[in-house]
Amino acid sequence: MFSATPHQPTNRWLPPSVLVAVLGLFSVGNAFADEAGEEPGSHPLWSLHFRGGAFYPAIDNWKKYYDTAYMGYFSIAGDRWINRYFGVGAELGYMRDEGQGQLPVQEGVGGYVEHRLWPASVLVSARGAFRDDQVVIPYFSAGVTYLGYAQKIENQERRTGSTIGAIAHLGVQFLLDPLDQRSASSLESNLGIRHSYFELDLTYINAPAEEIGGDSVDLGGTGFSLSVGFEF
Repeated sequence: MFSATPHQPTNRWLPPSVLVAVLGLFSVGNAFADEAGEEPGSHPLWSLHFRGGAFYPAIDNWKKYYDTAYMGYFSIAGDRWINRYFGVGAELGYMRDEGQGQLPVQEGVGGYVEHRLWPASVLVSARGAFRDDQVVIPYFSAGVTYLGYAQKIENQERRTGSTIGAIAHLGVQFLLDPLDQRSASSLESNLGIRHSYFELDLTYINAPAEEIGGDSVDLGGTGFSLSVGFEF
């Protein structure tokens, strides 16, 4: 378990600079899309992804301090596609774990512990989508993440803070439309959803934070998730 240097308390989960970066990135994506010269409607312009799975922290001996070796992991992500292959996007995630921590010296139960992370990321995305009806589509995205964290240990002061790191996704999309063409047509006519996908996703986060004493600990790790995606 790490003892990160507490940051100054704040009432904002996200600094204004992160929100400005997200809005700026989508504006740039729109500008590039306008300059791309592709025929309007030739490919979906937006996509939305809902992910859920397990996140395995890079911190050593995680299971010793918490009940499991992983944290619950959930996120929502959106992309603005410049063309069929490249886009820019943003993602907001949440991870949490709790347990009865073990004292490092006495090897006894150290009381209730809780650890939470909320990464907010801006990313550049690429995918191997060559046809509108392609069934299997590999994708990759990478960018910068603002990682907020909170650690609660029984009978100790709650620690909170944030750090800046890197994030990457690697995965595969499976087109669901062929399974039920009638439902797919209904979604498009009623909600504007052109395609629906089932996705397998691998997430990697590297986010070093400073411990008390000046050492560094990586608050990131590796996540595995199942997700659904929609294109508009």
